[in-house]
Amino acid sequence: MNDDTLAGRRITARLDRINLWPYPKKYMIIVGIGFFFSFYDILTIGLALPKIQQDFIIDLHQATWTITSSLIGYILGSFFISRLADKHGRKLGLTLSMLFFFLGSFGSAISVNLTWLIISQLITGIGIGAEIANITAYIGELAPASVRGRSTSIAIAYGMLGFAIIPFVAYFLIPHYAYGWRILFAIGGLGGILIYLLRRVLPDSPRWLVINHRLDQAEKIVAQVEQFAQKKSPAILPKPKMIATYAMNHDTSLKNFLDKKYIFRIILFTLIWFIYYIGNYAWLTLVPSLLVKHGFSITTSIGFTAVASTGFVLGSIISVFIVDKLERKWLAVIISLIWSVILLLIGWFAQPFLIMVVVSLQPPPSQQLYRSYIFIQGKISLPGCELPVYRLPMGSVILAVPSVVKLFFLLQP
Repeated sequence: MNDDTLAGRRITARLDRINLWPYPKKYMIIVGIGFFFSFYDILTIGLALPKIQQDFIIDLHQATWTITSSLIGYILGSFFISRLADKHGRKLGLTLSMLFFFLGSFGSAISVNLTWLIISQLITGIGIGAEIANITAYIGELAPASVRGRSTSIAIAYGMLGFAIIPFVAYFLIPHYAYGWRILFAIGGLGGILIYLLRRVLPDSPRWLVINHRLDQAEKIVAQVEQFAQKKSPAILPKPKMIATYAMNHDTSLKNFLDKKYIFRIILFTLIWFIYYIGNYAWLTLVPSLLVKHGFSITTSIGFTAVASTGFVLGSIISVFIVDKLERKWLAVIISLIWSVILLLIGWFAQPFLIMVVVSLQPPPSQQLYRSYIFIQGKISLPGCELPVYRLPMGSVILAVPSVVKLFFLLQP
């Protein structure tokens, strides 16, 4: 064991012995705002779709190309920008994600035809795909192990606030103003600029620094973290517990994903994300259009979506208190069953009133499921990696296959 390996383990162990969020609260808020605007655009395109159909004189089949292009962007952003973040640092990934999000959002706001909007949504999707992958990795690496679940839940809760707030904003903008849907996209672009400026104060990921042998920088950050934690809690910090016994080797090459030890996990999470994305995107992007198709006005459809989306906040609050108290595997199983039953009722009994009642129950289990899958996936380590670092390329591969298959469903008339 060389000196760098031992020093890296000690630094990580010192971070993990802390049992609270050892950073200023503003760091959590800044990270959370990133989730907020990532989830913002996921819902925005679905809310704007009925009005876009009217303005561009297109049918629903043509309009869904905007969703398709966004999903293609997810694949590109989560894979390529995450690879850059793995090699050059998480903050680079977070910066690039906001750059693409900003450009795509403003491009959507000023689009003059469907082609322009499709290209803009592709660019936005690149930003969102990169943002979700990188911000999840960043918060997981920043937080001590004992509070990682709770910290991630709090950060995601900010994003769920976006799901709850944006439909109400859309309710007052889209039906009542000719350019209401454009203003909605422009707000997202302004949010991207705000996030970029705020993130300049965030620290680098100490775990990423350790695994890339930048120990002096990691040591400085962890020392500051320890001082901050002792100010928040006067109790003496526990003795660090050393982790792992094999050598560190920062190897993120794609051949690792095909290792026979991990191929089953890759297949399992591909299926999990495939099922989740099909069910969840039906809610996030097509419910307003579905209600309009059943005879509801645009105003009524968006209004109902707004009321139903408040369930995301309820689910977020519940998750913050239970995520570190229940075993995540079984939590995911229980929530999966509830979520599946709700989707089955929506699909089997496609009556307007039942859709309105049952869909309102969908958000809480949906976002609980998202959290559970993220936490479990984040615990999977790849060959040659000894630290519990979220593997961004792995998340990209897992997301890519179901996203591609989902395009087939979206393109059907």
